[in-house]
Amino acid sequence: MASCGIYTGGHKEETRSLHVPYSVLTPPEPEVTPKTADELIDEYFPLRETHDGPQVSPWFSKLMTWIIMLNCAQVGAECQWKRQDSDVLARNYVILDVVFALAFSGEVILKVYKLGPKKYFGGSWNIMDCILTLAMIGDLCSMVIMYGHQPSYIRSIANSFRLARCLRLVRLLRVLKGQPELVVVVEGLLRSSGSLFWVIISLVVIMYLFAVFFVLEVDHEIFIEAGMDADAALCEKDKYFCDLSSAMNSLLAVLVGSEWSGIAQPISQHQSWLMLPFLSFFIISCFGIVNVIIGVIVDATSETRTHIEWQKKREVLRKVSNMWQDKIHKAGLSRESLKGLQGEALDAKKAQRRKEIEYIVQSIIDSGVIDFPVGVRAKTIISLLIRDTSGELTHLDFTVSLGRILLADQPKLMMQSLINQAKQTDMVRALRVDVNNRFDKIESKLGQLDRIEATLAQLGHQVVQ
Repeated sequence: MASCGIYTGGHKEETRSLHVPYSVLTPPEPEVTPKTADELIDEYFPLRETHDGPQVSPWFSKLMTWIIMLNCAQVGAECQWKRQDSDVLARNYVILDVVFALAFSGEVILKVYKLGPKKYFGGSWNIMDCILTLAMIGDLCSMVIMYGHQPSYIRSIANSFRLARCLRLVRLLRVLKGQPELVVVVEGLLRSSGSLFWVIISLVVIMYLFAVFFVLEVDHEIFIEAGMDADAALCEKDKYFCDLSSAMNSLLAVLVGSEWSGIAQPISQHQSWLMLPFLSFFIISCFGIVNVIIGVIVDATSETRTHIEWQKKREVLRKVSNMWQDKIHKAGLSRESLKGLQGEALDAKKAQRRKEIEYIVQSIIDSGVIDFPVGVRAKTIISLLIRDTSGELTHLDFTVSLGRILLADQPKLMMQSLINQAKQTDMVRALRVDVNNRFDKIESKLGQLDRIEATLAQLGHQVVQ
């Protein structure tokens, strides 16, 4: 009986619709034509979407990284040595702006041409680059408008494009994200931005509620400083809770810890009952919302680290699958190469194929690229990976089954174990049914033999008579 291997996989269309790189529901479709290692990995373990989107080439990305760094250095230089200080500086800054605008425009055009609009705009970084490039071109146009005599509303619109100079610095995040040491931090912050937005909205709502309460309930006279005129304006007497904006600023100062005694001491002395809502705000905002913000960032960073480790394991899988391709396919030992052989030639090739497969698996175990249990044998791993009913390990089974083990998390591994147990139970049931059917056939044949024997004995008796 063929050994039972890992039963993991899924219908290809269902997997893609759920955006899951691997499934444990049904086995993959049977291999019709041989596929390369890269094709198998891209089909069954597609790379998860990132903020970057597809890239043109590594060298082009490095070139654009240097251009971004030079452009950000120019923005810093303009803050130190301003355009108004010298006509030479102004002229050189304009020339650099034109050069960088052409470089970034060329990047956008090249990526759209190479990747196509759909793939290009599928990455959030690419969308950001396109917006910043348009803003940079608008900034250049605004400088041309500012040199002429234009109406005030035209000049105000042109001045709004100066924000593009500050927005250029956002590209530094892209540079930082390209460094392996910082990718976890930057990607974690980006992943947490959506959740952080709603957490901050919740914090603003809480501050608004408490601000309205304190404006209405606080006795503003308790914050009057010594020597202040009694007829002074309300906000001069109470700089903390005279109106909504000052109350929001005061509560924000309490939240960050820059203000405490100036507010808490007068309240505790003159309106001690307000200390309960005041302390409630401090506990909810500082120990509650702020810790929620920290937790969101930590969770996003942990998810990013898991994703990066998954990518590294995927590359390990690609490496070992290519090892199979080099050892088996290039040596003419693939199942397709053995189809035309018969007899002793076929047996010899099969024996050579088994030795090569054991050598590949043993090399993987010895290299430590996959953390197999200590003392595990190559034949055990091969038996684990086989799913084909013939009992032969194919390139498809090797890549897919090994990928299911390597790339699955603990819940999926547990699911795989349960599914394997279910498959083994089904196989035992099928074997029992098959054995019973064979026994029934044997009993039927024995019954026929008994009848034939009785008939022959009767004929022999008649002949004797």
